[in-house]
Amino acid sequence: MSVDKLLTENKIKWLFVISCILYIFTFRNVIRQEVSGDDWYFVNQSSGLAFALLRYETWSSRVIIEFFIPFFCKHIVLYKIVYTLALLSLPLAIYLVCKLRGLLGISLSFISVAMIPFYQTTSTGDISTSLNYFFPLVGLLWIVTIMSVKNQQNLQQKSTYFSFTNVLGYLCFLFLLLFSCNQEQAALAVFSFSFLMSWDAKNKLYCYTAMGMAFLSIIFIVTCPGNANRVITETAVRFPEFSGYGLFDKLYLGVTILMVELGIDHQSFMAFYVFCLLCYAHMKLTGKTVVLAVYVLIEIYVKIILKDIDIEHDNWTTAYPFYLNILMFFEVLLPFFIMFKTGFSSQERLFILLSTLVSYGLVMIMGFSPTAFASGSRTLIFSEFILIILGMYTLQKAINLKACNMTERTDNI
Repeated sequence: MSVDKLLTENKIKWLFVISCILYIFTFRNVIRQEVSGDDWYFVNQSSGLAFALLRYETWSSRVIIEFFIPFFCKHIVLYKIVYTLALLSLPLAIYLVCKLRGLLGISLSFISVAMIPFYQTTSTGDISTSLNYFFPLVGLLWIVTIMSVKNQQNLQQKSTYFSFTNVLGYLCFLFLLLFSCNQEQAALAVFSFSFLMSWDAKNKLYCYTAMGMAFLSIIFIVTCPGNANRVITETAVRFPEFSGYGLFDKLYLGVTILMVELGIDHQSFMAFYVFCLLCYAHMKLTGKTVVLAVYVLIEIYVKIILKDIDIEHDNWTTAYPFYLNILMFFEVLLPFFIMFKTGFSSQERLFILLSTLVSYGLVMIMGFSPTAFASGSRTLIFSEFILIILGMYTLQKAINLKACNMTERTDNI
């Protein structure tokens, strides 16, 4: 029995209509984009390499990203066109990378885009924040999508390597890498996923290219003099205690940010991921209900305890009772326990488990930054989006499994 018949054509059509409406609503972000916040600083700067190199020496390693920011701040219409093209490309990339199928798959890809927390990409200026977070996120998704498609292709004959199509595609892939890997979290994500995906790739060229580019970008970021200057300045202004932190303190800070930010303050993405895993888990409905109920009750309880507590740099070690750490740690680890009850193959389970760890790691890395609290929620967007993608992939597998089971029962009858 097909998935379409499982849900009935009418239900799928209604889901498609609703998903289209949700997707169309995401384009309001294009309409409301304007020069704001930090964008005004870039409006007054000269576009080009000179400004980017100045920032490299004094403030930031994001040379490629900041090469474009002044230009787009001065050309808002062109910026909105590029933003629109990026939005239009997202459902296709999600459809491909999650291996979605049919009208249901299109609907799930639209819903995935609608779930992206776009408000996080405009917190310090619509244009500058989007170029620093949203566009590297789109680039990351397409990099993983291209690797996923190319990895399954057999090695081509040497005579076809330099065909116009292959060369153009490879150059576009390199541009995506250069731009996205200029953002620290995106570079770590590209390195992690290219490494994981290279294990069983038939054609490893794109994985090795991405891994090498990400590795070089990370070295570039770590050795950038502007980043060193920024750490000193931000520590003095925003997080004076950070200067006395050792490795363990920074790791503990990263774990705390993971549990509080991703597990509590922005828990909807984790909750969605847990729900999708439960849909695919080989558990009785009663067991699934109990797990979900316990998860929700912990969320409610912790939120009640923390409702009047504003966790900041000067109180994060004492802001909440230690036993809450145990409850929040349970929430963070719950997806791993459920994962072993799912129908994933051992190889799929390992990849999804490690991808979940990558999602967590991209949050925890903020423990090594003095702007851990000042940056707000925009640094979560990479982790949240990875959870959305993993959730959609799992949900598709659950629906397909349901369809197969119903087919078997029908055949037996």
